[in-house]
Amino acid sequence: MSRLKRILLETKISRIWMISVIAISLIMFGLYFSYAMFTVSAEKENAISIVTGNLTASLTITGTDEVTIPDETTSFTIPANSTQTITVTITSNNSIDSKMNFYYIGDLPSGVTIGYVAVDGYNIPPSATGTTLTSKGSAGSSNVYQIKIKNITTSSQNITFGSQMGLSYNDLSLPSNGHVIPEQQNETVADTVLAGNTTYDDGVDTFITVSTIL
Repeated sequence: MSRLKRILLETKISRIWMISVIAISLIMFGLYFSYAMFTVSAEKENAISIVTGNLTASLTITGTDEVTIPDETTSFTIPANSTQTITVTITSNNSIDSKMNFYYIGDLPSGVTIGYVAVDGYNIPPSATGTTLTSKGSAGSSNVYQIKIKNITTSSQNITFGSQMGLSYNDLSLPSNGHVIPEQQNETVADTVLAGNTTYDDGVDTFITVSTIL
């Protein structure tokens, strides 16, 4: 009888051990498949957020045709010995928020300066990491900039602008030949006269000074 009890007890222990192993295995498989489903879901969501077609925006500059960002660059010609204030407008064509960059390309010729004008109603050009435009048709889907270019050389000069587009949660980076547009430095008529120049042109008003020899 004791032998039978021992056999039954060992069988019961074995059964409990087997049930425990099966239960642990089921829990591990459940955790694995839950993680796998979460990973696939996350990757699928990320893929959907990336595969949205080409991100584009339209760019217009005073006196130039509209171009499409980021596939094209555009140039602006400034005549000799002149200062012009141009308006740059960038509008998002995307159904999602996107990041945009706008800059000038290459080194400026000697005697040429460029800078944005910080006035109400106009945006400040983006930093090297870009700025966010909201989805097409919403408030904030368009940025307008006022850029002042001064050319004191004796020949006309071309300024080439470039641009970039990306997803709103990724920082952009300027190409090696790209430059952030700085703020326009203040200039006064007095500064111009003291520098020995006879003409001051701020893009809006022109002053001509006349020196008299006594």
